[in-house]
Amino acid sequence: MFNTTDETAAPPQPPAATMLQMIAGFWVSRAVWAAAELGLPDKLPTPRTADDLAKELGLHGRSLYRLMRALASVGVFHEHADGRFENTPLSSTLKNDAPDSVRALARSELGHCHYPSWGEILYSVETGKPSFDKVYGMPVFEWFGKNPERAQVFNQSMSELTNTVEPAVLEAFDFSDCGTIVDVGGCFGSLLIGILQKYPQLKGVVFDAPSVVEGAKPKIAAAGLTDRCTTVAGDFFKAVPAGGDTYIMKHIIHDW
Repeated sequence: MFNTTDETAAPPQPPAATMLQMIAGFWVSRAVWAAAELGLPDKLPTPRTADDLAKELGLHGRSLYRLMRALASVGVFHEHADGRFENTPLSSTLKNDAPDSVRALARSELGHCHYPSWGEILYSVETGKPSFDKVYGMPVFEWFGKNPERAQVFNQSMSELTNTVEPAVLEAFDFSDCGTIVDVGGCFGSLLIGILQKYPQLKGVVFDAPSVVEGAKPKIAAAGLTDRCTTVAGDFFKAVPAGGDTYIMKHIIHDW
């Protein structure tokens, strides 16, 4: 129960004000995308001015300052009194080498891959068809096949998404008796690597499209799991690797 007599509680916000925040929410999202796309957090090992960053990146100084000031207002970057900006815990998640990095996720979801498709949401509601196909003229994974650089960002974003949910998955489920696990649509193998590291008695197979699963090999090697984890390329609409004791899928079924 809320204590309605608490004089320190903030007064309820009018519904129109709450809706205004929802309407303008994409302003912040796109500002985050711009910072991620430009790699701004990686350029701030020490505090720097927007003008300094703009000269390095070939940008308009005053406009970059306004972008960074806007982000600082929501905790992404901190502005010093002398106009220099530094990273905060939020902006640090947009750094390439951060252990909890979501830079690729921000670039994929808010940039060239998904964001334009949301502009055609009414098309999906009216037809039941993916708006991505209307915007780009082809299904998403066909488009990725023709745009490998964007596909690489998307694949990395899926690994980042896995990293955010992996601790909860490992905490919630006991994999100890799962034998050989086949991760169908396992991308770069992030989830399977986490499982195998926690359960040294298990073995695993990362299964995904040929262009994707190649990216799992160096990550498996870096984790020291080449003796317990292999990769298989293929199309799960046609077949999946035989011989597994457990088959897992994460963030796969919703696509189809």
